[in-house]
Amino acid sequence: MSEKKLIEALTAACEWAKSESVGFEWLTHMGHWRRPEIIAVFETEKQKSEALTANWNQAFEDELVYVCDTLKVQIKSVRYDSEQACTSQSNGNWERHLKRRAFH
Repeated sequence: MSEKKLIEALTAACEWAKSESVGFEWLTHMGHWRRPEIIAVFETEKQKSEALTANWNQAFEDELVYVCDTLKVQIKSVRYDSEQACTSQSNGNWERHLKRRAFH
C-alpha cells in the first residue's frame, strides 16, 4: 500500500467526475495518504455551487469512498473549491491557496 496506489485510485475517480460535465476540473489531496483530505476543483464558483445544489457531491463522495475502501484508506474530508476562487483570493497560487483554505 502506498501513496502511489492512492493517486491511481483518485485519478480514476477524477476521470469519472470529469465525465459528469458539471464544471469539475481536477482534484488533489493533502495530508497522509491513509487519511487524506480531498479537494475537488471546479472551473467557476457558479459551477461549484450548481453541482453542490444538485447533490452531485453525493455521487462524487460515494465514488471516492468506493475507490478508497479498496485500498483501506479513510477519507478525512472532502472540500470543494474553484479555479476562480484561487485566482481571486490567491493570485492563482494553488499551494498558497490550499494552505490558506485549510484553516477555513
